[in-house]
Formats: sequence, structure tokens, C-alpha cells
Amino acid sequence: TLWATAVGGSLLYSGLKSPLKPSLRLIHA
Repeated sequence: TLWATAVGGSLLYSGLKSPLKPSLRLIHA
């Protein structure tokens, strides 16, 4: 659950910070 929460928060944060490059974030994650 902790991993899922961390990934979810990271994806949401990165998505809000750089919505132009969500693919890069997803690949990096």
C-alpha cells in the first residue's frame, strides 16, 4: 500500500508540475 501511495502521489505531483511530459515521468517511474 505504501508503494502504491508513493507512486500515486509522485504521478499526481509530477503531472501537476509538468503536464507536458507525463510520459517521461511514467517511464521513469
